[in-house]
Amino acid sequence: MDGLSQLILDLDPARTTWSVFAQRAKGPIDELVRQVQRGRQELASRVEKAGEDSKEARLDAALASASATLDELKQALGDKVDPARWRSLYARLGSSYEELRRLIDTLPQPVPAGATPRISRTNYSRAAFHVGSGLFAALLYHFMLSRPQAIALMAVLSTLFLSVEYARRKSSAFNDFLMASHLIRVIARPHEYFRVNSATYFGIGLLLAAIFSPKPAVELGCVVLAVADPVASTLGRRFGKTKIYRDKSWVGTSAFVLAGSLASFAYLTLLHPEIGSVLLIAAVAGVAGAVAETFTSRLDDNLTIPLGTALALALII
Repeated sequence: MDGLSQLILDLDPARTTWSVFAQRAKGPIDELVRQVQRGRQELASRVEKAGEDSKEARLDAALASASATLDELKQALGDKVDPARWRSLYARLGSSYEELRRLIDTLPQPVPAGATPRISRTNYSRAAFHVGSGLFAALLYHFMLSRPQAIALMAVLSTLFLSVEYARRKSSAFNDFLMASHLIRVIARPHEYFRVNSATYFGIGLLLAAIFSPKPAVELGCVVLAVADPVASTLGRRFGKTKIYRDKSWVGTSAFVLAGSLASFAYLTLLHPEIGSVLLIAAVAGVAGAVAETFTSRLDDNLTIPLGTALALALII
């Protein structure tokens, strides 16, 4: 899984050229093909015992899909690959990897820490953008927008974001152009090349939060996402050896609660002095955001963190 995730990072069309990738990829691909074959051989007897509808069988199918894409990728190394085929190989390999991660994390035996790494790399530009956009959304709502105006704005933006996602699916050329642009290239995660962009999830999350939660709760949802999520990600990736749930660690989750609570306390003290029980509200914001972040799997935490935090705070504000 570590080798496969690294290969997908190296294959990212927005960050390399095909000639550079082809020069260094043959050895790693050959080794991955051998590893996948060994994995399928070890699974064969378990699949036979468990049946065709078992988790083991689905894991074997995901390995077979990854193997087929690796074989095609290996054959393509000697070709002049057009952007559409390159993107297709990248997307298929990334999708196979994400399915493998999901299936491995649901198997009954314990999964060693770090055995299923996310397709990600340290990206300080993205972290800065993440913090800035979350705080900007909170301050914009606080100082300039009423609740109806915020709902209308997020409805328009969410519609725009979803339209772009639809266009990306329909046109590989448009997706290649968009993901290769300088701004997107420096802030996007690798998997966003073939999955829904985090900004789309953020827009939908804020729209739902604005509809169902009071204004201060939505603001704190943005603050918690902006501050606690990157802190938890950075510390969890570096120091989080003991896991709570899947790839979420005690270190990362504890850091999320602490950072989210402190940021919420500071925000309430400065901008909402009229609200009582500041310590309680700040603590609930940090814990609610951490719970949403920890148990997010299928969706994106840019949706679940602000929405989950706002909904929890709606019960006490």
